[in-house]
Amino acid sequence: MLTTYRYFRCHDCNGRMPLRKPAAPKAPKAAAPRVSPKRRMRMLVKYAKIAVAVLALLVGLYVVASPYFDLPRPTPRQHR
Repeated sequence: MLTTYRYFRCHDCNGRMPLRKPAAPKAPKAAAPRVSPKRRMRMLVKYAKIAVAVLALLVGLYVVASPYFDLPRPTPRQHR
């Protein structure tokens, strides 16, 4: 079952020989399912949230690690 060969027995010589299985006919490709605009917006919002979380994590690591690696620490802006 796991190989592409099937074995058969020759009744004349009493031997077994491999026979390649015919390829299964391919099913026609179905049209790609359409994604609704609401679902597309939800996916976009989800990926945006993940990107913001990763960016916030990287900024937090930079602020925390800057004293240990002598990196310039960001200074707060002066209010005018």
